[in-house]
Amino acid sequence: MIQPFAEQLQHDFQAIEAVHVLPQETETTDRPHYTLQIIVQTYDIKLKERVLERLFTWSAHNTASCTPLFLTKQEATYWPQDAALLHPADMLTALKQDQEEPYEARRLLLHALGEFERILQQIELEFPTSGLHMWCVTEKVEIIYQQYLQWLCAMHGKEDTADTRKALLDTLCAQDGPLPEALQHLPLRLQATIERHKALATLLPQQYGENDLELSELIIPLREAIKVSKKQAHQLYPTPQRDKKRRSRFIWLTITALILLATPMAWMLIKHYASYKPAIKGFAHSKRAGGIRGAYYKGRNFETLKGRRLDRGIDYFWRNKPHSKVPKDHFSVRWNGYFNAPRDGEYRLCLYMDDGGRLYYGKNLLINAWKGGFLRRRCKRLLLRKGWHPIKAEMYEHSGPSHFRLLWSTPKNKRVRAIPARSLCCKN
Repeated sequence: MIQPFAEQLQHDFQAIEAVHVLPQETETTDRPHYTLQIIVQTYDIKLKERVLERLFTWSAHNTASCTPLFLTKQEATYWPQDAALLHPADMLTALKQDQEEPYEARRLLLHALGEFERILQQIELEFPTSGLHMWCVTEKVEIIYQQYLQWLCAMHGKEDTADTRKALLDTLCAQDGPLPEALQHLPLRLQATIERHKALATLLPQQYGENDLELSELIIPLREAIKVSKKQAHQLYPTPQRDKKRRSRFIWLTITALILLATPMAWMLIKHYASYKPAIKGFAHSKRAGGIRGAYYKGRNFETLKGRRLDRGIDYFWRNKPHSKVPKDHFSVRWNGYFNAPRDGEYRLCLYMDDGGRLYYGKNLLINAWKGGFLRRRCKRLLLRKGWHPIKAEMYEHSGPSHFRLLWSTPKNKRVRAIPARSLCCKN
C-alpha cells in the first residue's frame, strides 16, 4: 500500500532522486506508521510543501500514516536506508569504522558539544520577566540536558537507557569524578522550576522574581559539564598522527604571528590597560567600610530631606515605607559613597528598578532610566583597577511596591549579585 505511493511520488516530482519506506514501531497496531526517506539534490521548502499536501490527501484515504524525512544526497550518507534516525552512538561508531583514526568522530562530537554551549549562552542572555517566559526558557535547558546525556552515553560507548544514564552519572559525578556533582540533581531542579512557573503562567502572568539568578543556577552545572566533556573527547578519541601534524603547523604559525604582531599587540595591550579607570589613590576611609549612607526624600526629585541612615547594601523590595519619615509612595532616595574593586578587570554594574533609577560613576552618568515603568534591568560594563571607586545611585517611586537593587559581577565571579557590605563605604 505504501510502496506504490512512494514510487508514484518519485515519478511525479523530478527533484526527488529516491524514496525509501521505513516502517516505524507504534503503540497501536490498527494504524501503522511509516517514515518516507526522501532523497533530493538540494533542500527546497516549496518542494516540501507540495509533497506534504500530497501526504495529507493520501493519509486521509488510508489507514496508515507516514512522515517525510527530507535529506540531501550529502546528508543521506550519514543515514543507512534501514533506519529513520541514527542515535549519536551509531553516528560515532560508523565514523570510527570509516577512518583509520577517529578524527571525524571527534570532530562531530566537539561540534555537537560546541552547539550546546552556544545555545546555553544565548539562553543565558535572556531575562525572563514572567512565569510563562521562565517556563519556556527552562524547557529549553531541559532539552539541551537530555541531548547532552545522549551524547555523553555515546562518548563512553554506553547504551542510552534510563538505567545506563543513571549509572554513568553516578560514576562521573562522584566525589573524584570529572563532572560537577550538581549535574545529578539537575533533572529535579529543572522539573521544580518548570512546575512553579507553569503555575505562575496562568495565575500571575506578570509575576516577577529573581528569574535570572534561578536560570543561572540551572545553566552553570550543565555548562561546566559540557566543557569537561569537550576535554574528555580528545582523550577518548585520540588522533596522534593528525594531531602531531596540526600541532607542528600550529607552533610554526604561532611563532610567525608573534614575530609579526609583537609590536602592535604590545601597543594594544598598553592602550587597553590605560583605558582602565584608576582607583582613588591613598583612600583613607577603608576602615569605615561596611555599608553606604542613603538620604531619603519626600517627593520624586529629592524635594524634602526626611532622614539619613546606613544601609548595608542597595538591595530592596519595599511593600510599605522605606523609612519611618518617608511616605509609602512619591519618595526618592540617593546613595552616595564608594565601592571596592578586589582586582583589575571588567566589572558589570546593574540596576533593577521599579519605577526610576540612575547610576553614576563619579560624575559620569552610567545608567539613566528615570522614566517610570515596570521592573526592568539596566547594566553597564566598566574596566576598573583594583581599589576604591566613587559611586552614586538614585531612585524614585511613584506608587505601589518599590523594587531597587544595585548588583555587580566581578572578573572572578561573572554571576550578577548584590554588592556585599564590606565592599561599600562609608559608615559615617
